[in-house]
Amino acid sequence: MFKTTLFCLFLMVCISCNKSYFTPGITPEQLAYKAINTDKYDVPVHAVVQDYEVTFDVKDKGNAVKKVRRIVTVLDEDGRNEGQLKLYYDKFRKVKSVKAAIYNEKGRQVKVLNEYDQAEYSSTSSYSLYDEHRVKVFNLMHDRYPYTVVYDYTVEYNGLISWPSWYPLNKDEYVQSSSFTIQMPPDMKVRYNVQNMPIEPDISRRGEKKIYRWSIENIEPIEVEYYGPNIVEQIPMLQTAPDSFSVEGVVGSMKSWKNLGQWYYDLTIGRDELPEDAKQEIDILLEGIDAKKDKVKAVYEHLQNETRYVSVQLGIGGWQPFSADYVYSNKYGDCKALTNYLQSMLAYADIKSYPVLIRSGANEPKVDPGFSSNQFNHVILMVPMEKDTLWLEATSKVYPFNYIGLGNASKNALVVTPSGGKLIRTPGFTKNQNITEHNITVDFDANGTAQLNVKMNVNGASTGLIINSLAYKSSKKRLKWLRNRIDLPSFEITSSDFNEIDHKKDDLNFEYNLTSDHYGTKTGSRFFIPLNKLNKWNLRLPQNKDRKQPVDLKFPFTEVDHYMINLPKGLDIEAIPRSNSYEIEYGTISYEVRKVDKSKIQVKRVLKINQPKVPAEDYGKMVKLFDKIVAMDKQTIILKQN
Repeated sequence: MFKTTLFCLFLMVCISCNKSYFTPGITPEQLAYKAINTDKYDVPVHAVVQDYEVTFDVKDKGNAVKKVRRIVTVLDEDGRNEGQLKLYYDKFRKVKSVKAAIYNEKGRQVKVLNEYDQAEYSSTSSYSLYDEHRVKVFNLMHDRYPYTVVYDYTVEYNGLISWPSWYPLNKDEYVQSSSFTIQMPPDMKVRYNVQNMPIEPDISRRGEKKIYRWSIENIEPIEVEYYGPNIVEQIPMLQTAPDSFSVEGVVGSMKSWKNLGQWYYDLTIGRDELPEDAKQEIDILLEGIDAKKDKVKAVYEHLQNETRYVSVQLGIGGWQPFSADYVYSNKYGDCKALTNYLQSMLAYADIKSYPVLIRSGANEPKVDPGFSSNQFNHVILMVPMEKDTLWLEATSKVYPFNYIGLGNASKNALVVTPSGGKLIRTPGFTKNQNITEHNITVDFDANGTAQLNVKMNVNGASTGLIINSLAYKSSKKRLKWLRNRIDLPSFEITSSDFNEIDHKKDDLNFEYNLTSDHYGTKTGSRFFIPLNKLNKWNLRLPQNKDRKQPVDLKFPFTEVDHYMINLPKGLDIEAIPRSNSYEIEYGTISYEVRKVDKSKIQVKRVLKINQPKVPAEDYGKMVKLFDKIVAMDKQTIILKQN
């Protein structure tokens, strides 16, 4: 309560200083909106960035100040989010000042940032303890378009493992001018990586500072292509990083991946000692277990049963893990602490393992292997075996043993060893691992009401998605998840069995039964029954003859659906679709339809996506494949009342 009061008083002081704020060095004439022709672009333009200036003033290896001015004109309601600003801070980043105002189309000030336009939250999960990571959110919006929002803010850094990146252009905006400047002592070096814009810095000297400045003007809006790579990989971007850095006085180097890995390894030295009670527990746990892999499995499941994930954002910028003794005593830790604890238990069992820094998340941008820098957000554990490698996600209480998960699969990652870091590629899921199979029995009565029994088997990437959604959840939440997956106009789930979900299996089976009186449609004396009602493909790709980005479907997969359709007396089979298929190098769809006898129809559907990343020049092939899948999934069986 006391801290909250102080924060509110701080805001009031800031606001009172801000009441008469006018943008320094900018006249109302300059802020007045000058119309541009946005109709000539193939993509919508909802905002115009008049100016976006970032200056990063590096004092030394551990201290810097970032100053930002952003002037953006919001053209319509879809551009209102341009008036939002999020500033993240912690013990190493301090938001020193924020000033902002709104100007109408004539350049007259109509609003100044006040206490009602801002809020503060934790920037980590709800499972955080001793949380130092916060975010301030500022919202400036107006109800008459166009209007211009101006932000000026300053952030101070004390501990510099990460230097800022510059994104001069976002989706659905036109940029008139943007620049990024680094000022630093002459004995320091900056490394940089430019993406999707052909510019080099202007390099100069100003007093005792070396200056690097990148600038760009009149950037036209880009099309963020459907099912393309992460948006960060499509827009212009500049990454920067130092050769050496300092966090809480601990100096490190990121000149190479080896150097960065060495720095992290040094932070873990001396933090692997287990208390005697923990050692005794491991001795009892492994008694009678001889195989190395079985020992790793036993220790991993012991970790899952005895600890829980809590985001503890403390220590050397959140990089240094809590000791194994701490985790054993408290039964919780963040990804670093739990991984270190797991590694310590395996080391006691004479099994070598290594932490792996990774950028976790299926939708996260890829780590650029050619630019050694802090591009990571997570840690997992790698256990080399004689003929294989085990991958352990220490933060999950529900994952099966040696299940890497979709968020960690097919990633560039940094293995941390006593001799430094080494960039590796984590394993991905193949189409033969990512298999979802349905065995469905459909029993119709004379009125067209269908009774369905559905048995579902899931492997691979989908296993983790389902486990994360359903493990240890209530029956009510599981049924809600199931209902959302069933595409029928009306139905009732009569029974369901999710027992295997909680058993940490990478080969999941579950079953349910439902009744539907709208499984098909009736016209006169005829019923039209879909070949594949429960697992239809609805995704189409828009035509685009000028596709620039590859198609990215995240992972390959196989779907196999078996239907046995049983008909009652009084319904005759009038027509069934022919068996057919369509195949390209990137995928296949096939149907086998067979009349078993006068009252039974058997359907087998197989869909395979062989390669999730398809070159832009073959985009048209994927458009046709998806259209074929949609069309074939819409095929129907015609029944007639006799």
